[in-house]
Amino acid sequence: MYSAKKLLSDKDIKISVKFLLVGSGKERRKMLKLIKRLNLERNVIVGEHLAYDKIPYLFNLGDIFVLPSIPTRYWQEQFGYVLIEAMASGLPVVSTLTGAIPEVVSDSGILVPPGDYSLLYKSIKSLIENSNLRKELGKRARRRVEDNFSAKQVGEKLQKICLNLLDK
Repeated sequence: MYSAKKLLSDKDIKISVKFLLVGSGKERRKMLKLIKRLNLERNVIVGEHLAYDKIPYLFNLGDIFVLPSIPTRYWQEQFGYVLIEAMASGLPVVSTLTGAIPEVVSDSGILVPPGDYSLLYKSIKSLIENSNLRKELGKRARRRVEDNFSAKQVGEKLQKICLNLLDK
């Protein structure tokens, strides 16, 4: 939200910017308080838990997907299925270098160190201002999902693992 605040006060950005926050995790209450404290209520739309079949509609509303995951002493973002969904929708991704996120995103998005709000801001700003970069990363994201995470690809990889185990 700190990066969102900086983006919204950036006079160089000439378009209207809105943020959509959806989820029901344990951090939700803290995020709502932070949105209020930073006076972002007019620019951050907060959604409730959404039925799975409605999620693609949310991705179609957006231009950029941001997942600024911050690890704790005991937890790091794992596979990040929501990243796969956003990438499959052709959205460029900005996320953090933690857990399995770099493996999922690879070179099809922008990755920043966790907690580096300045670089997160700059990365989002670069995608807002550069439609060619936005489109290119969106295409790469979609291709990465098709090449590595589609049901067919995952099934073939799983089959190969099982066959290798049976050979031992």
